[in-house]
Amino acid sequence: NALISAACVNEAFKLMSYASQGLNNYFQYSGGEGTYSYTFEYQRSDNCCACNIPRRVWDLPATTTVQEVIDQLKEAIDLQLSDPTLSTPA
Repeated sequence: NALISAACVNEAFKLMSYASQGLNNYFQYSGGEGTYSYTFEYQRSDNCCACNIPRRVWDLPATTTVQEVIDQLKEAIDLQLSDPTLSTPA
């Protein structure tokens, strides 16, 4: 936890002081012997099935229940979901 906190504080300091370029989108820490960290930017691939999934927009009436949304997810053949679940933060 201390390592993650230190990385967050470091990024906040860089953003507030313009002391260095901020972290783009990936941070790797290897601390087996000593300390080493590495940052890099993931690149999108045109043929990647995870990067290039088109966004799905559903217009649902306000009376739609959670179970009806789950049923629609199951029926969407291209999603191939057999038992989807939904959750919300407490």
